[in-house]
Amino acid sequence: MTHVSAVSHKGARARRVAIALSSALLGSAHFVAAQAPPTPWVAKDIGSPAIAGSTTYNAGTYTVSAANRDIWSTADQFHFIYQQVTGDVDIVVRVQSISQAHVWSKTGVMIRETLSPGSRHAFALLAAARGYGFHTRIDPGGYSNAISGVQGVAPGWVRLVRTGSQIEAFRSTNGTTWTSMGVDVVPMVPTVYVGIATTSHNASVRTKAVLTNLNVTASATPNQPPTVSLTAPANGATYVAPASVALTASAADADGTVAKVEFYAGATLLATDTTAPYSFTWGSVAAGTYSLTAVAYDNTGARVTSSAVGITVSGPAATTTAPTAVAFHASADHAIVTSYRLDIFASGANPATAAAIATADLGKPALDANGDITVNEATLFNGLAAGSYQATVSAIGSGGASRSAAVTFTR
Repeated sequence: MTHVSAVSHKGARARRVAIALSSALLGSAHFVAAQAPPTPWVAKDIGSPAIAGSTTYNAGTYTVSAANRDIWSTADQFHFIYQQVTGDVDIVVRVQSISQAHVWSKTGVMIRETLSPGSRHAFALLAAARGYGFHTRIDPGGYSNAISGVQGVAPGWVRLVRTGSQIEAFRSTNGTTWTSMGVDVVPMVPTVYVGIATTSHNASVRTKAVLTNLNVTASATPNQPPTVSLTAPANGATYVAPASVALTASAADADGTVAKVEFYAGATLLATDTTAPYSFTWGSVAAGTYSLTAVAYDNTGARVTSSAVGITVSGPAATTTAPTAVAFHASADHAIVTSYRLDIFASGANPATAAAIATADLGKPALDANGDITVNEATLFNGLAAGSYQATVSAIGSGGASRSAAVTFTR
């Protein structure tokens, strides 16, 4: 025995009291100090609160102290105990207690795409005075959604189950019988952050949450490759060289994101586009036949190639030179002709009845040695649209007019 003497005084009398302590008992006494969460768990504040949060761990019990704005609106501020998992996951925790810094002081389990304040997430919670709830944010930086809520107080259990992009929230009073709080589709990348999220909903007052029975069951699902199709040009499309060919592709990834789309002509890489809508204009394409494809890559590197689209680029169209002058043999009555007139008609038209597309007064030029007349009308011919035409020349005199036979030409 170890003896410790204690002395007390009362007036002039003194009493000595002997207290006997067993050294054997002292040797068996031990204390377990609170510590940081065990690996692989990490505790961190999200959204830079003015008052830093903290987490201690002791024999399966997590004690969280947090003073934050909220997990709501377009950006969150809270204390997060998390680890990363890939694929499907089932996370459960028992909320033993949560103190009330605000009626919406809350804690529970969260699945979160990133650690940024505006990240996509799903949150199954138990609030100090508002009961159970299921909240989600579908778009980064978007507004949060309250999927469901029901009255309840701690102690209680909350749970999230992720299957692909679908997340379902549950509540329970015993951790055995579960009641669904709703289902939402929250598209996130395969690898996400899961754990305990706690916020006081009061940036200047801490809330204390005590949680136990945290359990995570991850089931990594095989990555699904993206899908891609070449939406333009159409299969069998034809062009004239030098051609300009617009290529567009539609790509998506059900369990992740599309990282990039490549465009190919045969084995030749034409271009790469990393943002939707995925497109590229292939210019100065020479004559030939081509097999076009699009290749999409997802965020894990998985790739898929579209069905091929065939196009044909023909050689450049033959060029034609517009006439520059009209030449005709003078009328037998040239001596009494006052002028000549050039009339242009559409191909196939009847000059006797059709209206002329263009007309020019040729005057009465001098004859050459062969009795022919040539008049430069380059301006009139160049002003015509490309196509086929026919022309006539009429001799006009005081007694009337006579028309020549029609001559066809190409502009």
